[in-house]
Amino acid sequence: MSNRFPKDHQAFVGDKSLQREIKSLEDRIEQRYQAHQLMQSLLEIANLIETKSAPKRTSPIPPDLLAAFNDINKEAPSPTQFDKDRDAIWEMVRRSGKQYVLAFLSPKLWLSLEVLFSGIVVSYIQMFAGSDGRSKLEHSNVFKNNSDLKVAHEKLNMLRNKQYAHKEFEDDRHQLSYFVDNQDVITIDVNGVQHAKHYHHELCKDFLRCLGAVISYLEQDIRKREVRLIEKLSKDQKLVLLQLPTSDQ
Repeated sequence: MSNRFPKDHQAFVGDKSLQREIKSLEDRIEQRYQAHQLMQSLLEIANLIETKSAPKRTSPIPPDLLAAFNDINKEAPSPTQFDKDRDAIWEMVRRSGKQYVLAFLSPKLWLSLEVLFSGIVVSYIQMFAGSDGRSKLEHSNVFKNNSDLKVAHEKLNMLRNKQYAHKEFEDDRHQLSYFVDNQDVITIDVNGVQHAKHYHHELCKDFLRCLGAVISYLEQDIRKREVRLIEKLSKDQKLVLLQLPTSDQ
Protein backbone atom coordinates (compact mmCIF):
# COMPACT_ATOMS: atom_id res chain seq x y z
CA MET A 1 0.00 0.00 0.00
CA SER A 2 1.15 3.54 -0.72
CA ASN A 3 2.01 5.97 2.05
CA ARG A 4 0.59 9.43 2.44
CA PHE A 5 3.24 11.94 1.41
CA PRO A 6 4.65 13.50 4.62
CA LYS A 7 4.56 17.11 3.44
CA ASP A 8 4.29 18.30 7.05
CA HIS A 9 7.55 16.54 7.99
CA GLN A 10 10.37 18.88 9.02
CA ALA A 11 12.41 17.73 6.01
CA PHE A 12 9.74 19.13 3.67
CA VAL A 13 8.08 22.03 5.50
CA GLY A 14 10.82 24.57 4.85
CA ASP A 15 11.21 23.69 1.17
CA LYS A 16 8.81 26.21 -0.39
CA SER A 17 9.60 25.18 -3.96
CA LEU A 18 8.81 21.55 -3.20
CA GLN A 19 5.66 22.53 -1.31
CA ARG A 20 4.44 24.36 -4.41
CA GLU A 21 5.10 21.24 -6.49
CA ILE A 22 3.17 19.09 -4.01
CA LYS A 23 0.26 21.54 -3.93
CA SER A 24 0.05 21.81 -7.72
CA LEU A 25 0.15 18.02 -8.13
CA GLU A 26 -2.55 17.55 -5.51
CA ASP A 27 -4.64 20.19 -7.28
CA ARG A 28 -4.34 18.39 -10.61
CA ILE A 29 -5.25 15.04 -9.05
CA GLU A 30 -8.33 16.60 -7.45
CA GLN A 31 -9.29 18.25 -10.74
CA ARG A 32 -8.96 14.94 -12.56
CA TYR A 33 -11.32 13.38 -10.03
CA GLN A 34 -13.72 16.30 -10.42
CA ALA A 35 -13.62 16.08 -14.23
CA HIS A 36 -14.43 12.36 -14.09
CA GLN A 37 -17.39 13.08 -11.80
CA LEU A 38 -18.68 15.77 -14.15
CA MET A 39 -18.25 13.45 -17.12
CA GLN A 40 -20.31 10.71 -15.45
CA SER A 41 -23.06 13.17 -14.49
CA LEU A 42 -23.18 14.69 -17.96
CA LEU A 43 -23.28 11.25 -19.58
CA GLU A 44 -26.40 10.48 -17.56
CA ILE A 45 -28.09 13.64 -18.85
CA ALA A 46 -26.98 12.88 -22.41
CA ASN A 47 -28.30 9.35 -22.07
CA LEU A 48 -31.69 10.70 -21.00
CA ILE A 49 -32.14 13.35 -23.65
CA GLU A 50 -30.72 11.39 -26.56
CA THR A 51 -33.41 9.85 -28.75
CA LYS A 52 -32.49 6.33 -29.74
CA SER A 53 -34.37 4.41 -32.35
CA ALA A 54 -35.12 0.74 -31.84
CA PRO A 55 -32.51 -1.52 -33.47
CA LYS A 56 -33.54 -2.89 -36.82
CA ARG A 57 -33.52 -6.63 -37.26
CA THR A 58 -31.58 -7.46 -40.41
CA SER A 59 -32.96 -10.98 -40.75
CA PRO A 60 -35.79 -13.02 -39.19
CA ILE A 61 -35.12 -15.40 -36.30
CA PRO A 62 -34.68 -18.98 -37.63
CA PRO A 63 -37.72 -21.13 -36.78
CA ASP A 64 -35.65 -23.77 -34.99
CA LEU A 65 -34.00 -21.13 -32.78
CA LEU A 66 -37.38 -19.59 -31.97
CA ALA A 67 -38.75 -23.03 -31.08
CA ALA A 68 -35.76 -23.65 -28.77
CA PHE A 69 -36.41 -20.33 -26.98
CA ASN A 70 -40.07 -21.24 -26.54
CA ASP A 71 -39.11 -24.61 -25.02
CA ILE A 72 -36.78 -22.90 -22.57
CA ASN A 73 -39.48 -20.39 -21.61
CA LYS A 74 -41.90 -23.24 -20.81
CA GLU A 75 -39.55 -24.42 -18.09
CA ALA A 76 -39.02 -20.93 -16.67
CA PRO A 77 -40.93 -19.88 -13.54
CA SER A 78 -43.86 -17.52 -13.92
CA PRO A 79 -42.80 -13.86 -14.05
CA THR A 80 -43.21 -11.86 -10.87
CA GLN A 81 -44.91 -8.48 -10.73
CA PHE A 82 -41.46 -6.92 -10.62
CA ASP A 83 -40.56 -8.71 -13.86
CA LYS A 84 -43.75 -7.45 -15.49
CA ASP A 85 -43.17 -3.87 -14.34
CA ARG A 86 -39.56 -3.92 -15.51
CA ASP A 87 -40.52 -5.32 -18.91
CA ALA A 88 -43.24 -2.69 -19.28
CA ILE A 89 -40.82 0.14 -18.47
CA TRP A 90 -38.15 -1.14 -20.83
CA GLU A 91 -40.73 -1.49 -23.56
CA MET A 92 -41.61 2.17 -23.04
CA VAL A 93 -37.91 3.06 -23.23
CA ARG A 94 -37.46 1.02 -26.39
CA ARG A 95 -40.49 2.57 -28.02
CA SER A 96 -40.21 6.21 -26.92
CA GLY A 97 -36.85 6.73 -25.21
CA LYS A 98 -35.78 7.46 -21.66
CA GLN A 99 -36.75 11.12 -21.97
CA TYR A 100 -40.39 10.13 -22.45
CA VAL A 101 -40.33 7.67 -19.55
CA LEU A 102 -38.69 10.16 -17.19
CA ALA A 103 -41.17 12.89 -18.12
CA PHE A 104 -43.97 10.37 -17.57
CA LEU A 105 -42.75 9.01 -14.23
CA SER A 106 -41.24 12.18 -12.74
CA PRO A 107 -42.01 15.39 -14.65
CA LYS A 108 -40.46 17.55 -11.91
CA LEU A 109 -37.17 15.69 -12.23
CA TRP A 110 -37.29 16.11 -15.99
CA LEU A 111 -37.83 19.85 -15.59
CA SER A 112 -34.87 19.92 -13.17
CA LEU A 113 -32.37 18.69 -15.75
CA GLU A 114 -31.45 22.27 -16.62
CA VAL A 115 -30.60 22.91 -12.96
CA LEU A 116 -28.43 19.78 -12.90
CA PHE A 117 -26.77 20.83 -16.15
CA SER A 118 -26.07 24.31 -14.78
CA GLY A 119 -24.26 22.83 -11.78
CA ILE A 120 -22.02 20.78 -14.07
CA VAL A 121 -21.21 23.88 -16.16
CA VAL A 122 -20.37 25.96 -13.08
CA SER A 123 -18.13 23.22 -11.63
CA TYR A 124 -16.41 22.81 -14.99
CA ILE A 125 -15.61 26.52 -15.41
CA GLN A 126 -14.48 26.63 -11.78
CA MET A 127 -11.40 24.61 -12.76
CA PHE A 128 -10.41 27.30 -15.27
CA ALA A 129 -11.24 30.27 -13.04
CA GLY A 130 -9.20 29.10 -10.06
CA SER A 131 -12.04 30.21 -7.81
CA ASP A 132 -11.86 27.02 -5.75
CA GLY A 133 -8.37 27.73 -4.38
CA ARG A 134 -6.67 25.25 -6.72
CA SER A 135 -4.18 25.93 -9.47
CA LYS A 136 -6.36 26.94 -12.39
CA LEU A 137 -6.29 25.31 -15.78
CA GLU A 138 -5.38 27.41 -18.83
CA HIS A 139 -7.87 26.70 -21.61
CA SER A 140 -5.25 27.68 -24.23
CA ASN A 141 -3.13 24.74 -23.03
CA VAL A 142 -5.97 22.27 -22.56
CA PHE A 143 -7.46 22.87 -26.02
CA LYS A 144 -4.21 23.60 -27.83
CA ASN A 145 -4.48 23.02 -31.61
CA ASN A 146 -8.22 22.30 -31.30
CA SER A 147 -10.17 25.36 -32.39
CA ASP A 148 -13.55 23.57 -32.26
CA LEU A 149 -13.17 22.75 -28.58
CA LYS A 150 -11.93 26.27 -27.84
CA VAL A 151 -15.16 27.64 -29.34
CA ALA A 152 -17.25 25.12 -27.36
CA HIS A 153 -15.38 26.04 -24.17
CA GLU A 154 -16.05 29.75 -24.75
CA LYS A 155 -19.76 28.99 -25.18
CA LEU A 156 -19.78 27.16 -21.86
CA ASN A 157 -17.86 29.98 -20.21
CA MET A 158 -20.34 32.56 -21.53
CA LEU A 159 -23.22 30.36 -20.38
CA ARG A 160 -21.77 30.19 -16.90
CA ASN A 161 -21.20 33.95 -16.73
CA LYS A 162 -24.32 35.24 -18.45
CA GLN A 163 -26.90 32.60 -17.57
CA TYR A 164 -26.04 30.63 -14.46
CA ALA A 165 -23.93 33.06 -12.42
CA HIS A 166 -25.39 36.47 -13.24
CA LYS A 167 -28.69 35.67 -15.00
CA GLU A 168 -28.21 38.23 -17.77
CA PHE A 169 -29.85 35.86 -20.24
CA GLU A 170 -32.92 35.54 -18.01
CA ASP A 171 -34.03 39.18 -17.94
CA ASP A 172 -37.14 38.26 -19.89
CA ARG A 173 -37.80 34.87 -18.34
CA HIS A 174 -40.72 35.99 -16.20
CA GLN A 175 -42.85 38.14 -18.49
CA LEU A 176 -46.07 39.55 -17.10
CA SER A 177 -49.28 37.99 -18.36
CA TYR A 178 -52.88 39.01 -17.91
CA PHE A 179 -56.33 37.71 -18.65
CA VAL A 180 -59.75 39.29 -19.13
CA ASP A 181 -62.88 37.69 -17.70
CA ASN A 182 -66.35 37.75 -19.26
CA GLN A 183 -67.11 41.06 -17.50
CA ASP A 184 -64.07 42.76 -19.06
CA VAL A 185 -62.19 42.76 -15.76
CA ILE A 186 -58.42 42.75 -16.33
CA THR A 187 -56.32 40.70 -13.93
CA ILE A 188 -52.54 40.39 -13.88
CA ASP A 189 -51.38 36.77 -13.92
CA VAL A 190 -48.19 36.74 -11.85
CA ASN A 191 -48.00 32.95 -12.22
CA GLY A 192 -47.90 33.04 -16.00
CA VAL A 193 -45.78 30.85 -18.25
CA GLN A 194 -42.02 31.06 -17.71
CA HIS A 195 -39.91 31.38 -20.82
CA ALA A 196 -36.97 29.22 -19.78
CA LYS A 197 -33.98 28.56 -22.01
CA HIS A 198 -32.48 25.08 -22.06
CA TYR A 199 -28.99 24.49 -23.33
CA HIS A 200 -28.17 20.87 -22.57
CA HIS A 201 -29.68 19.58 -25.82
CA GLU A 202 -27.41 21.58 -28.11
CA LEU A 203 -24.28 21.68 -25.94
CA CYS A 204 -24.15 18.20 -24.40
CA LYS A 205 -22.02 16.54 -27.08
CA ASP A 206 -19.50 19.38 -27.30
CA PHE A 207 -19.40 19.58 -23.51
CA LEU A 208 -18.54 15.87 -23.30
CA ARG A 209 -15.72 16.41 -25.80
CA CYS A 210 -14.40 19.31 -23.72
CA LEU A 211 -14.40 17.20 -20.58
CA GLY A 212 -12.64 14.40 -22.45
CA ALA A 213 -9.92 16.86 -23.50
CA VAL A 214 -9.62 18.13 -19.90
CA ILE A 215 -9.18 14.60 -18.56
CA SER A 216 -6.60 13.77 -21.23
CA TYR A 217 -4.67 16.97 -20.49
CA LEU A 218 -4.74 16.34 -16.75
CA GLU A 219 -3.47 12.78 -17.16
CA GLN A 220 -0.45 14.04 -19.10
CA ASP A 221 0.13 16.99 -16.77
CA ILE A 222 -0.02 14.77 -13.69
CA ARG A 223 2.61 12.43 -15.14
CA LYS A 224 4.94 15.37 -15.85
CA ARG A 225 4.45 16.84 -12.39
CA GLU A 226 5.05 13.58 -10.54
CA VAL A 227 8.33 13.07 -12.43
CA ARG A 228 9.39 16.64 -11.64
CA LEU A 229 8.47 16.19 -7.98
CA ILE A 230 10.68 13.11 -7.63
CA GLU A 231 13.55 14.92 -9.37
CA LYS A 232 13.31 17.81 -6.90
CA LEU A 233 13.69 15.58 -3.83
CA SER A 234 17.01 15.91 -2.01
CA LYS A 235 18.88 12.88 -0.72
CA ASP A 236 17.71 13.59 2.83
CA GLN A 237 14.08 13.90 1.68
CA LYS A 238 14.30 10.62 -0.21
CA LEU A 239 15.77 9.00 2.88
CA VAL A 240 12.79 10.15 4.94
CA LEU A 241 10.40 8.58 2.42
CA LEU A 242 12.37 5.33 2.37
CA GLN A 243 12.42 5.04 6.16
CA LEU A 244 8.72 5.65 6.76
CA PRO A 245 6.81 2.50 7.70
CA THR A 246 4.43 1.12 5.06
CA SER A 247 0.83 2.15 5.65
CA ASP A 248 -1.76 -0.56 6.24
CA GLN A 249 -4.60 1.64 5.00
